[in-house]
Amino acid sequence: MTSSRDFPLAAASVLAVVLFAQAPAHAESASQWDVDIRAASRLIAATAKAGAAHYRVGVELRMDPGWHTYWRYPGDSGVPPTFDFGDSNNVRSAKVLYPAPQAITDESGTIIGYTDHVIFPVVVTPRDSAKPVRLKLDLQYAVCRKICVPSQGHHDLTLDSKPSDFDRDIAGAMASVPKD
Repeated sequence: MTSSRDFPLAAASVLAVVLFAQAPAHAESASQWDVDIRAASRLIAATAKAGAAHYRVGVELRMDPGWHTYWRYPGDSGVPPTFDFGDSNNVRSAKVLYPAPQAITDESGTIIGYTDHVIFPVVVTPRDSAKPVRLKLDLQYAVCRKICVPSQGHHDLTLDSKPSDFDRDIAGAMASVPKD
């Protein structure tokens, strides 16, 4: 039985699922949202020049309000996301970059990660720039509030030189990656 104090959280979760499921894919510049228990993920692509040496892509995560996910070094607890592009076609490399995280303090200590929304930029280098790139991603990550829930996303996106609505989003994510 659900208590009345749990109703707002349940209602917010249902609303998030409905919104994610109905979000437009922006033609072929984004994969469909893969909706999990408390989060959703997708691949987005920036506009590429024909015959480009690399593509700029993003792995976008949206979490329910109050939930978070982890950076590559999660801090006191947690597990970093894993990005597997192994089943992709015509990909020499896919380098995932991590935007600057924030410190999040909870009962278990301080973790390092992201709340609400994050785009992980990815630089994809094709084996042959004259051929199309089919990017396939198996994403494993955790989202946490008071408990952690393992989550996953499976995405498939063909990269090309068509105009994209995500140029600004990916440029912003790239700009937020700390410079080494």
